Amino acid sequence: MLPAAAGATGAPTPSITIPKTTRPKTTRPKTTRPKTTRPKTTRPKTTRPKTTRPKTTRPKVTGNAAAIAFYRKVVKATAATEGVEEIYPPQQPLTQAKFAGKRLSWAEMQSTKAGFSPATDVVFVGAEHGKVTFVADSVLYAGKGTIFPDFGLLLTAKGEVLLANGAAARTGPAGKKTPVYPCAGGYSGPKLVAGYNQVGIQFGYSLIGHFDKMKLVDKAKAYQVTSTYPWFGNPAQTATEVDTVPIATDLPALTVIHVSAAGKFAAFTMREANIWAHQKLYPPATNGICAAYVKGVP
Repeated sequence: MLPAAAGATGAPTPSITIPKTTRPKTTRPKTTRPKTTRPKTTRPKTTRPKTTRPKTTRPKVTGNAAAIAFYRKVVKATAATEGVEEIYPPQQPLTQAKFAGKRLSWAEMQSTKAGFSPATDVVFVGAEHGKVTFVADSVLYAGKGTIFPDFGLLLTAKGEVLLANGAAARTGPAGKKTPVYPCAGGYSGPKLVAGYNQVGIQFGYSLIGHFDKMKLVDKAKAYQVTSTYPWFGNPAQTATEVDTVPIATDLPALTVIHVSAAGKFAAFTMREANIWAHQKLYPPATNGICAAYVKGVP
């Protein structure tokens, strides 16, 4: 199960007004500095369907002994990496977004929402010593439904901010040629970026739920591991996770999570492809008030 903090049903649907940027006016030949009109940032208003966070008590691990033993190796291998790049396609999205009247709204980990467009998500989770250091989510228009501008969500120990154009991580310190993702403002709503509501927690896959007997796939080069666990809500939903794990690495290459319907909550599916990092990941470079959020990130 990844991330360890995921499991929120009916996640909040925040919205924010994208600020306009006015370029500074310059009057020559006066030596006085030009006046700069900074973009106004409107704190996001959130329209919140009920949010249920995962319970702290985990269900007992049950099922096939060989699958459980193998998955312990998966947990250890994922925690030993420097992070992961997760790619979510719009066909089975993590995030949906809409843009109307210059107001941007998005929904994470939910079934199809009317008026929202499924997005392509590229998520970077940075890790150090087995703990999450930052989460950066680039939400990109996928060419279907209402057009919205590409944007990024960034979560660090300081909180969550919104970036324009995206939020791509990097594998080296920022330099003169490093792309800068403009700060679109702080975010005061309930924190949730790609299923994470905080950093500093355990990084990697978690051993949880009931495990079925494994299957050999990809010409016997990988195991397909199926587990079932509660997707906490009221009423409770059930998540069935199918991980495809190359035997040579013990690192899941593909994860598909099917969440059942329950009460007013419809069923939905999320699909992610993973690229595991074996060198340090750095958060996206940004400016304005957002720069303070990446300062000091390990």
